[in-house]
Amino acid sequence: MEVLVSESPLEGVKILSLAEQYPGPYATLLLADLGADVILIERPDGGDPARKHKSLFSSLSRNKRSVVLDLKSAN
Repeated sequence: MEVLVSESPLEGVKILSLAEQYPGPYATLLLADLGADVILIERPDGGDPARKHKSLFSSLSRNKRSVVLDLKSAN
């Protein structure tokens, strides 16, 4: 007997991630792996600080999209 799963458990769920410390990106990685659409909000001055550690950043950012957003400026 073959069981086909057509959709992921979190398909259709959108998550905005502002987390920069290890537990937050790891939690959103798990949510992305389960099918959620995770959008990483990054700082305009260089992005997520984890980008300095390329292998760590790429591991924690798989299945995510990112956008740069300045939340401190009125413009």
